[in-house]
Amino acid sequence: MRLLIIANPISGKGYSRTIWPALQERLNLLGVEHTIVWTERPGHAISIAREAADSGFTRALAIGGDGTLREVVQGALSTGIDLGVVPAGSGNDFSRTMGLPKDPLAALDVALGAHVARVNVGELGGIVYINVAGCGFDAEVAALAAGRLRFLGGRLSYLTSVLVELCAYRPRNFRICIDGEWISRRAFLIAVANGRFYGCGMMIAPEADPADGLFDICIVSAMPRVSLVAALPKIYSGTHVTNPHVEMRRGSCVTVETDAPVQCQADGEVVTVCPIEFRVSGHSIGVACPADRI
Repeated sequence: MRLLIIANPISGKGYSRTIWPALQERLNLLGVEHTIVWTERPGHAISIAREAADSGFTRALAIGGDGTLREVVQGALSTGIDLGVVPAGSGNDFSRTMGLPKDPLAALDVALGAHVARVNVGELGGIVYINVAGCGFDAEVAALAAGRLRFLGGRLSYLTSVLVELCAYRPRNFRICIDGEWISRRAFLIAVANGRFYGCGMMIAPEADPADGLFDICIVSAMPRVSLVAALPKIYSGTHVTNPHVEMRRGSCVTVETDAPVQCQADGEVVTVCPIEFRVSGHSIGVACPADRI
């Protein structure tokens, strides 16, 4: 195995750099030929991963959070390179779906292992994602956490942004087409999920299977704000799906239209606005994971 390591030095408030010496020692002990490249700017991981196959690497290892992983997937998609992941961000939500260990050395062992699952990749407007994309409330939270509240860092900035938007956000009018069927909803958010978790551990799509060729779509329709606040903690256990204001659907192509611009996020980063089409990519990607997971 020739391993290309793509690491984000600022993920998890610098956690990637903290754990790297131990990871490097393990790689040297195992005799794994490896090269590490530290990302220097947004989008850098895309170009690094894109060149991996041409440079003779057989696997790429992402060390960072969901945003770093999304970029590595975008670069590696259709190159034939399989991926490993050492979770080192604030959310690490796709890693939860894949059953990856939190301990970095244990995660490295999985990343080097022989079991590789083929997982689906989502596309929206020329951008790929591997975990969850969405429109509305969640995108506004992501924008606030990455903007004015970024100084709080990681999970705290996200949870504070959730509380702010719970008070400020108003539901929007959406027209949604799922595999050719149109519906209209006044909703807080529409999450188009490949993985089960997002938002630092919220189980937005408890039945999602990233290898089944379908998105799990969660539509949270308008409800009294006090009801929304009461429902929020249930997302962490996945029991929000029993709420009458929550719909779960499945499909491989989702179009979302609005009567005014609404932000959209992909794997926690705001990337575009509605109208937008979400589609399961024609390319899957290999991700090393525990053999009993997928």
